[in-house]
Amino acid sequence: MQQHIAFINSGCLRSYSIDKNGTEHILQFAPAGWWIADMQSLLNNAPSNLSIDAIEDSEVFLIKQSEIEDMYQALPQLERYFRILAERSWLPPSKD
Repeated sequence: MQQHIAFINSGCLRSYSIDKNGTEHILQFAPAGWWIADMQSLLNNAPSNLSIDAIEDSEVFLIKQSEIEDMYQALPQLERYFRILAERSWLPPSKD
């Protein structure tokens, strides 16, 4: 089960799944300044279907789910920040 969300301070990570035929499907690249996690696993306290690994030397800060909840209570603006990040992750790229 996913128990942390990761902030990438430097380097780059990827999240991916492997189908029944052994084919990798990359879902996300997370360069420096981005967050990465299997949110479905994290929020539902369920086994993860994703793998996450570094594709180059990286410095990553891990935050436990329980600590995230504590931060939301202490800083309501942080909860809004993560909600906006989540909402934007589902939007198609801007055509600007």
